[in-house]
Amino acid sequence: MRRTPFEGMSARLRVLGVLVAALLLVPVAVTAAGGPFVDDDDSMFEMDIEWMAAHGITLGCNPPTNDHYCPDANVTRGQMAAFMHRLANDQANIAYLVAADAKTDIEGQDFYETVLELEGLPAGNYQVIAKGEFYSSEIMTEAHPTCKLVAGHEFDTASPSVAPGQTVSWTLTAVTYMAEDNSVINLDCRDHGEMVTLSNTRITAVGVNEIVISVGPGL
Repeated sequence: MRRTPFEGMSARLRVLGVLVAALLLVPVAVTAAGGPFVDDDDSMFEMDIEWMAAHGITLGCNPPTNDHYCPDANVTRGQMAAFMHRLANDQANIAYLVAADAKTDIEGQDFYETVLELEGLPAGNYQVIAKGEFYSSEIMTEAHPTCKLVAGHEFDTASPSVAPGQTVSWTLTAVTYMAEDNSVINLDCRDHGEMVTLSNTRITAVGVNEIVISVGPGL
């Protein structure tokens, strides 16, 4: 009579043998706890690695599959250059916006009043765009309200003529460098004593990698 592999074993050993056999026969799927990489789950830097992957700063270390990050491997100068380049491109795409759609009476007559403020800008280079609409409720005369961008320095200014009952749209632009974090850009306006309302105002600041100033020939 042919003996089975488990004959002669104690009950405890027979159970252990069955479990081992089952593990050898059933395929085991290896999955990551989270994110695109399967080798960073035990790393103390897992959250940082996943952030880099989400922002396109790292692509992986085993192309074309790229399901490994190799968290304990050394970084070459070439790889460091790729990381820095992708990080700069990611930062350049960040935009900050503040908006106010409601109509606001401009109360400044002989002085400017802040009507909109964009706060919390980190240090860096920015292209700034401000937009809005003037409306004059004057019956007989044109109004000449003024708005200007202020970001540490005074920049572009809009001062259109607004006929009675007319709505005039305007746009202000500036390119500037913020030297400190939590910087502020203001939109300051005054109406010179005329009945003018301001609406649909926007300030948008888009981060840019570099500001290059080109000086043209003198006239």
